[in-house]
Amino acid sequence: TNGSDAIKTTTRGHVFHGIGQNIDTRCIELMTGKYVEFSSWMKLVDTSGNPATNIDPDSQWNYNKSPLLSLRILQYRDASKKEHTYNLWYRNKAHLARPYKAGGWNLVHGIFRLPEKSPRVFWMIDSAPGDVNFIIDSASIKPLSCNPDVLVKNGGFDDDMVSKYWDTWGEFVGLDIV
Repeated sequence: TNGSDAIKTTTRGHVFHGIGQNIDTRCIELMTGKYVEFSSWMKLVDTSGNPATNIDPDSQWNYNKSPLLSLRILQYRDASKKEHTYNLWYRNKAHLARPYKAGGWNLVHGIFRLPEKSPRVFWMIDSAPGDVNFIIDSASIKPLSCNPDVLVKNGGFDDDMVSKYWDTWGEFVGLDIV
């Protein structure tokens, strides 16, 4: 988006296949329980490299129709011995902002609280149709800034002309910027 390199998935094949990265767990220790803001720009393309036309962030709960961010958190069953690991899943922590622009850069955005100390925290974007590949650029997780004088963020829809910080509730509720 800004002239830097991007990363692309190839042959995803399933809605739960995607792309992600481990979070530096030293930072998790310093920021446990703090709110952070995830942001990433992405293009969505079909297997031939053409703009994906089967993306629908307004589909009921976005399920399998639009990219979502999840966290996979490794925990120990016995923390004193650091043995017997298992995964916790924090799903749907960020979603595709509206409107979806086929062929353009789209924002995946969300706010979530960092989990407790963990030996591994992996964020991932998945949940779009399996025949859609992701091109990701400018991904970040930053501490959430708080301004008590402005409690409604992006109230004028000036942030990138998308529904950043906004979402819908209920079945089949569409959203567009006008």
